[in-house]
Amino acid sequence: MKIRPASSFLDLDTAMSMVKEINTLTELKNEITTATDGWFNAETVTCKDYGYDDRTGWNTYLICCDFTNGKYKQQAVFFADSPISDLKE
Repeated sequence: MKIRPASSFLDLDTAMSMVKEINTLTELKNEITTATDGWFNAETVTCKDYGYDDRTGWNTYLICCDFTNGKYKQQAVFFADSPISDLKE
């Protein structure tokens, strides 16, 4: 799976330059924790179909998590090119 930041502060070219390849659910959870400095609880990760993106050629999925402090639920963390169900455990 390829992931890129889901951030309104980044333009698409910048976000695409930050694409990472993830092969397992454990890698994804580690990346969530690392990329967000622990602000997101990786154990609450979900994946939502976001639709096809002509700009990237991806069938795009939104990777979401709750904030670690519990204040906000299911906030966007990454866009992905496949669902997390495709990842190995």
